[in-house]
Amino acid sequence: MRRSQRVPHTDTKTPRPTLQFDCLSVTSHVLICHRSAHAPHRISTHISHAPSYQHTHNMKFTASTSYRVGKRRAKEPPLMPGQAAFINQLEKQKADYLKANQQEKLPVTSLKSDLKWKNQEKQDSLGDDIVQVVREILDNMYEEIPIGKAYTAPTYEARQNVPPLVKMTHVHAYSLREPTLVLRRVNDAVEAGLLRKVAVNNVDEGVLLMEADKFYKLLDQSIQECKVANQKKALEEFKILLLSHPSRVEFGFDELPNASTLVKSGFLTMNPQEAQMYNVCVPNVGVFLKLGASARTWFINMLKKQSYQEMLEEQMEKKWSANSNRWKGFKGVSFEWILKDLYGGYHCECFSTPVGRGWKLTGK
Repeated sequence: MRRSQRVPHTDTKTPRPTLQFDCLSVTSHVLICHRSAHAPHRISTHISHAPSYQHTHNMKFTASTSYRVGKRRAKEPPLMPGQAAFINQLEKQKADYLKANQQEKLPVTSLKSDLKWKNQEKQDSLGDDIVQVVREILDNMYEEIPIGKAYTAPTYEARQNVPPLVKMTHVHAYSLREPTLVLRRVNDAVEAGLLRKVAVNNVDEGVLLMEADKFYKLLDQSIQECKVANQKKALEEFKILLLSHPSRVEFGFDELPNASTLVKSGFLTMNPQEAQMYNVCVPNVGVFLKLGASARTWFINMLKKQSYQEMLEEQMEKKWSANSNRWKGFKGVSFEWILKDLYGGYHCECFSTPVGRGWKLTGK
């Protein structure tokens, strides 16, 4: 008996057929494809609602990206009568509040107000003595600290870290004279060695004023506290350099003895505008600048919240007295000290009203 020969079975995989159609308009029609149970390799197609369908073998069917099916939003449930009444009541209360707090524009009797400060008689007696003006500004910078409060000791300690500096805006507001005349008097006092200029970039006119005696007292204190011989010698030579040039606020790198030591001590800062140039400074000058800038910003923001960006001086003082951060954050600076800074820096201007003096922003 002959053994039957096996015929090798070749698994010929039938390639998957590709659907090819020629559709002129199938945007809103549905293509239904299914395999027949008797002929799995045959694919029957059916286009529902496609009157313009033409069958060819040259165009492939692809999905359209421009057609999107939108989903209807669920309708919000209607409000109950109690809810509608509550919402109406809130809207009425809001309208009443806005009407009650609506500010009316202050009646102006004169745009040129007779600006007189609280101690104007003493200021007039000083005349053109700029040194006395600087001392008077420092004496009236702070309010008296109440005794027995929780902030009494911290406020006193914080004031000790603020250097005795004066801004040019305070000098202009205090003297109430022509700016050119004030600058001339300041330069005369600096040349005479009575005042010392400190260069700061982010203040009006770029300089701060300090009594020369207090400036050199701080420098001598730093010299005594210095324990390193080279650093101590650099501070002593720097003092001699300043005494020989009382009006200069900028020095080159070659003129300074050990510039890095002077920068670390706080009596010198780098000039951001010119390379190899340094400005005369004092330690903790940033504390003074932050105090003045924060107080000025607080008053400007308060006036910006008003409808016409103006307010009576009496109302401004009441709001400042009611400020909860007046002692801890602002160290108890006086209301008039801030007002002079605003007036001297042309941030605010005053005007007369029948009920008192008013202040408004200049837009600077």
